[in-house]
Amino acid sequence: MKPRIAVIGANGQVGAELCLALHNFSNLSVVPIIRARRGSSYLRWKGLACRHGSLTHSQSAQGLIGDCDLILNLALPSGRPREVRKENRDIIENCARYAKAGARIVYFSTQSVYGAAGPQHWIRWRNGYGLEKLRGEKDARRSAKKHQKALWVLRLGHVCGDLQSISLQMRQDLQSGAVHLARGGEVLSNCTQIATLVACALALLGECDPPGTYDLIDVPHRTWREIYAWEAQCAGVTAHIQSIPTRTRPRLSELFRTLISAPLRGRAGNPVVHEMGLKFLAMLPEKWGAALQARYFQKRAAGEIAALQASVRSQDACDWQAVPGPFFLTGIDTDAALRDPRYRIPLTPSQPPFPEDLPLAHASPG
Repeated sequence: MKPRIAVIGANGQVGAELCLALHNFSNLSVVPIIRARRGSSYLRWKGLACRHGSLTHSQSAQGLIGDCDLILNLALPSGRPREVRKENRDIIENCARYAKAGARIVYFSTQSVYGAAGPQHWIRWRNGYGLEKLRGEKDARRSAKKHQKALWVLRLGHVCGDLQSISLQMRQDLQSGAVHLARGGEVLSNCTQIATLVACALALLGECDPPGTYDLIDVPHRTWREIYAWEAQCAGVTAHIQSIPTRTRPRLSELFRTLISAPLRGRAGNPVVHEMGLKFLAMLPEKWGAALQARYFQKRAAGEIAALQASVRSQDACDWQAVPGPFFLTGIDTDAALRDPRYRIPLTPSQPPFPEDLPLAHASPG
């Protein structure tokens, strides 16, 4: 019997492309799991049969994943923070609770747990996404231990592939002319190709690294220059990469302004705070108000000018630095996988374009 791979969050960018690539392997069965049927239209058009339902509900969780050998949790709920927190926790708990005995579970996290790169890339802090994923890691470990299931936590950086936003942006930049990269791109990236994710899933069906927490990076570890060279090949253009200086360390006064102003700018987007700010400004002397308005217009103009000069700065993703590991070893060279058509999405949809939905499983929980 073919091993079944469940992909939770299969209608996301990463999940959809991963499902399409795994579907190329006739010796396994891919089970895309999507909450609502309207969210699976693209995958069904590409010939993949899907299961529909929510893993937050115990009544449907067993039917969705109960017969699967490998469960890949790529879910990314949206909504208010409290709702996201609860939904994530429920999905993680039900993955462990209703997976059959012997099933392997993968919780895909992010390298944002180390801290996201800011405008001064040597300053790193965890954003809301990184904090939520870090909580998810802890929940996943706790649930796996409680239900005695094997768990791998894999931290992803920037995921590249034919459907991924970062790859599409790189190809567009390459087609527009020269790309400017710090140190000519000779810096190790934190990128993971969809082909590497496919190789990872295949490895997890057999002998692989023991359960634990790993970073998942292309093998061998590739520089940003190599990443751009591959994207240029996919776009059918020649990569013209020019070197720019690395970003310099700011003065102490600039650092102080950044640390103080960043939280204030974030809170300024709140409607209540914005309204209170307007009332406060109305109370100031006219001279002060005019000075603040002039400064605002100056900063806005500077931002617009900087946008016009975007071609002379590097892709924001390049601010991210490679992480130290430990790394999950797929056993397959990424360059070789990228040139193997099985590890990439098919160019044309398979037939039939809209297959029947997969029935719910009826296996008892492990």
